[in-house]
Amino acid sequence: MAVKHKKLKEWVSAGLMTGEQADCIHAYEEARKSGRFGRGLIGLSLFAILIGVLSIIAANWNEISGGTKIGVHALLNAGVGFLALRAHKRGDDLWREGATLAFLGLTFTLIILIGQVFQMTGTPADAALFWLIITLPFFLLMGRGHMTAVPWMLAFLATVWMTLFQHTQHLANHHQSLLVLGIGALLPLALMADGAIERFKNLRPALCDVSLRAGLVLSAAGASLCLALWPADHLYRFNHAIISEGQALTILLFGVAAIALHAFVYGFYKGRPEMKGGAMFALAGLAGMIVPTIVPLGSAEILPALAFIGYWVFVGWLAQGMHKMRLVSLAITIIAIRIFVVYVELFGSLLTTGFGLISGGVVMLGLIYAARRLNKRIVAGGVSA
Repeated sequence: MAVKHKKLKEWVSAGLMTGEQADCIHAYEEARKSGRFGRGLIGLSLFAILIGVLSIIAANWNEISGGTKIGVHALLNAGVGFLALRAHKRGDDLWREGATLAFLGLTFTLIILIGQVFQMTGTPADAALFWLIITLPFFLLMGRGHMTAVPWMLAFLATVWMTLFQHTQHLANHHQSLLVLGIGALLPLALMADGAIERFKNLRPALCDVSLRAGLVLSAAGASLCLALWPADHLYRFNHAIISEGQALTILLFGVAAIALHAFVYGFYKGRPEMKGGAMFALAGLAGMIVPTIVPLGSAEILPALAFIGYWVFVGWLAQGMHKMRLVSLAITIIAIRIFVVYVELFGSLLTTGFGLISGGVVMLGLIYAARRLNKRIVAGGVSA
C-alpha cells in the first residue's frame, strides 16, 4: 500500500517511521472514520425525534400545568444523571460524556422553567450563576473529556462577563472600564496558571487543557483589542480620571511581581522550560492590555500599529521556540493582515481610484505570498528541529 497522506510521507522521508508503519496508521485512521456516516445518521434521527417531541409539547404548552412541567423535567434530569452514573461505572466514556453534557443543558432549562412557572424575577446572569454553582459538583465528578470541558468553560466565561456587566451598570464609565480591564487582565493569567498545575493535569487533563487554551486565547485577544483601541485613546481617557500614570505603573509592577512570586512558589520553571515561554507570553499579554491605558498616544499614530505587530512577532518567536507551529502560522497571518491595514490607512483615499485598487490587490497578493513562504520555512524548520 502506497503512503497517501502528506504528513506521513514527510515522516517516512525523514526516516521517522517505515512505510509499513505509515500504512498501518493510515489504515487505522480510515477504519476509524468509516463509521462516521452511520453515527451521523443516528444522531440526526435522534435529533429529529427530539424536535418532534418538543413540537408536540410546545403545541400544548399552555394546557400543561406548572407542576407537571417541572415534575416531568425533573424526572428527565434524574434519568439523564442516572445514565451518566451507569456509563461511568461501565467505563463507557462516550455515553458518560454525552449524558453529562445533556444533564448540564437540561439543568439550565429546568432553572428557566422554574423561573417561568413561578414568575420569579431575575436576569440571565442570575440564572447562569445559579446553574454554574449547582452543576459544578456533577461536572467535576462526571466530566472527563473535551466534550464537556469546552461547553462548561464557555458557559463559565459567559457567566463571568454577564455577572460583571450586571453588577457594574450603576458605575461610571471609567470605573466600568477599569473593572473590565482588571478582570480581562487577571482572568487569563488565572486560567493559564490553573492549566499548568501538575496535580490538576493528573485529575482532569481535558479541563486542564481547555483552561490553558482559554487563558491563552483571552490573553492574546485582550492584548490585541487594547492595542487596537489605543489610537482612539479610549482606555486612557477612561482610566486616567481615577488613577495616575505613577499609580498605574505601580499596579503593573505589582502584577508582574505577583506572577513571578506565584511561579517561584509553585516551582513552575524547575524542569519545565516550556513554562518560561508561558510566563513570557502572559507578561506580554498583560503589558499589551495595560500600556494603552497608562500611556497617552499623542501624535505618534504609528505607535499602535508597531506595538501590535511587535506583540505578535514576540508571540510567534515564543511559539517557534516551543514548536507550536499552528500558533506561528496564526501570528504570521495576523501580522500580514495588520500590515495591509496600515497600507489602507496610509493610502485610503488612493484606493478609491482604479490604480489604487490595483496597487492594493498587488500589495495584498504580495503579503499573502510572503506570509505563506515565511510560514512554510518556519514550520519546516520547526518540524525538522
